[in-house]
Amino acid sequence: MDAATLVPQAQASGNTLPPGVSVRFWQPGDTPAIQKIYNDPLIRPGAAMRGYVPRTDAQWSWEFADSHPTNPPYMVGTCDDAIIATHACIPIPMLSDGRLVSTGKDEETLVHPDYRGRGVLDAMYRPQLERAVADGFEMLWGFTSTASRSLLRNGFACLGPFEAMICELSKVRSATSSMEPLHDDDCLRILPCTQADSRFDDLSCEFGRQIGGLTLHLSQSFVDWRVFRNPFRPYAVFSADVDDRLVGLGIFKMENARNYAFLSDLVSIDTAQHPADQIIDRLLSAGVKYLSACGVRHLEARPSGSHPYNRMLQRLLSRRGFQKVPSDRAVRFFVRPVLSQDARIMDQDFWRMCELMREY
Repeated sequence: MDAATLVPQAQASGNTLPPGVSVRFWQPGDTPAIQKIYNDPLIRPGAAMRGYVPRTDAQWSWEFADSHPTNPPYMVGTCDDAIIATHACIPIPMLSDGRLVSTGKDEETLVHPDYRGRGVLDAMYRPQLERAVADGFEMLWGFTSTASRSLLRNGFACLGPFEAMICELSKVRSATSSMEPLHDDDCLRILPCTQADSRFDDLSCEFGRQIGGLTLHLSQSFVDWRVFRNPFRPYAVFSADVDDRLVGLGIFKMENARNYAFLSDLVSIDTAQHPADQIIDRLLSAGVKYLSACGVRHLEARPSGSHPYNRMLQRLLSRRGFQKVPSDRAVRFFVRPVLSQDARIMDQDFWRMCELMREY
């Protein structure tokens, strides 16, 4: 299948761009101009939020150029050489029924108000989709509450809301009886984790095979980049170990300016002595204890959808006191097939979703 069959013909009308406007991939020297429009509250409303800290060049590089330092899949729209629009695709490794697949996360969609509705974003999508084919991406995906029409025009489908659950830490209920050791020689240990190692790959692949569907590949390289080297937010990570085997991870993200934290991910595999839900209970308890000591008041999780693993998490969190946030407040989840022929990717319940899928 060639790129032409994967790109909607609506994209082909590059000659409808305003005079002087063109699109191209990022070039060295572009980043300061990109930052100027990203950090401008008149162009991007998020920059007007109270306590907003302007994004740095180093933060931009971590997010968009870490995997491709010299040629990131990052598009810009220009008018007379001034950058007036951006659109990015972040490579994200995933597992489909335990099989490694390459995907791209749709991100950084921004057009200067003077050029909105004039074909600039659609013009950026065509080379971006061709690049996705060349890079071997099986699908593109992302979240939005504002740019849904542009995504739909460019071949994406909305699969549903990215729902949340929340709880005040002071009201988190005690763990169930599954917290008790199953055996006198119980060797399960919950430990703080400060770096990723090769065991992360083993755990992620086994987890993907056990639960099925699409899930983030929590490899050593991905977690090192996404969590431990994250320049935007501090994280607290806890591992579940049986002897030297890694059997679970609890990943918690803290907001810098609020007494708020996110349960970014909770993963565990069944072992001979410990069912996954017991391990998850212990990881959650460790995270709650740590966050409470840090002064965090609220914890939010996003095990969205009806994937079987997420249904189990929803039940566990509900027992611990978490409440669902009304879905009408949720951003929407969009997916676009690229090279994949698997129809299941268009069913949100095939996706094992988590907060770690969001931007930084």
